[in-house]
Amino acid sequence: MKKILTGCGGCLVLVIAALIGLWFVGRNAPREHVATSRITVAKTVEEVWPLVSDLEGQSDWLDGIESVERITNESGREVFVQHGTLGEVPLIIVENEAPHRFATQVDVGEEQWGGTWRWELTPNEGGCTISITEEGWVDNPLMRLVAAHAMDHHQAMDMVLTNLARHLGEEREPEHLE
Repeated sequence: MKKILTGCGGCLVLVIAALIGLWFVGRNAPREHVATSRITVAKTVEEVWPLVSDLEGQSDWLDGIESVERITNESGREVFVQHGTLGEVPLIIVENEAPHRFATQVDVGEEQWGGTWRWELTPNEGGCTISITEEGWVDNPLMRLVAAHAMDHHQAMDMVLTNLARHLGEEREPEHLE
């Protein structure tokens, strides 16, 4: 019995030591990140803008968003809470320069992560280019380590842009700028 406890205790010490080591490594991983994805579609800025800027209507075309609820937070700001596969994601509009720039920020409160998504619609010959730039941050060193080495910061933006293009009747693959 004594050997079993010693063996289990030794494993526990190794697990704790590994977590502490990973925590110290994660402290050196960057807290902030910036990533940009974009697509070009054969629709005008004026045709795309209403889809991008209507947070409540995004549940009509964006996979994973079941509904959007408009509430007022403790600071009196209007918040759009997306309900879906990621749980509840509260968004605040921080920039709205119709019809070219639109930005939302996660209303995180005491969470350990957050960021801003900045949409830019640029007219071009035959349509427009839609870019999303994510300026994100992760506080927890263990999660920062995972974010830096095991996650693709473009993944969510690519999914949104692909869904948007599909809703517009086009199949497009996003390109990455950062």
